[in-house]
Amino acid sequence: MKAVFVLNLKSSIKDMYLLFWSILMPFAAIIVLRLFLPSFAGSYVEGIIAVSVFFYSFMTTAFIALSQRKRGVYNLLHATPMPLWKYIVSISSSWAIVAIILSYIVLLFSTVINHLNFSFTIFLYMTPIILIASLSFVFLSFFISSLVKNEGHLSMTANVLMIPMLLCSNAFFYYGKGAVSYPVY
Repeated sequence: MKAVFVLNLKSSIKDMYLLFWSILMPFAAIIVLRLFLPSFAGSYVEGIIAVSVFFYSFMTTAFIALSQRKRGVYNLLHATPMPLWKYIVSISSSWAIVAIILSYIVLLFSTVINHLNFSFTIFLYMTPIILIASLSFVFLSFFISSLVKNEGHLSMTANVLMIPMLLCSNAFFYYGKGAVSYPVY
């Protein structure tokens, strides 16, 4: 189980989807917000981190799980002494560790670019929340990738789930000082 965890951790770090969607895109968003909306730049850090974790934990892992299923990795596990649940737990935990590291990288980058003040306790409070969120999205990606037949269906299904979750979240809304608030009826 430890060997599977370490091998999956190493392969996750080399993943191009991870580099683009979960590191380069949040960095670009942070820089663009800093350049064009400097008064709001620090307010969107949580949303950018959440979107980064979401893209990695859901989208990237769903495509990886589908490719492993299509290659027959899960069927081959029946011929080994390792149970399927141990394999899934080990790769899911490595993906969750990568998601936590990604969120720290994005937070540190935003802290440097936007000159934000974060205490060490923020990192301690962030860790269990990101762990729960990333594991939830990883297991959702396993479920979705087990239902679809090919990458096209996975892309459509993931977008049907992802876009409403993103648009209904507060990642795109600013509720800070001077923000207009509307009454909830």
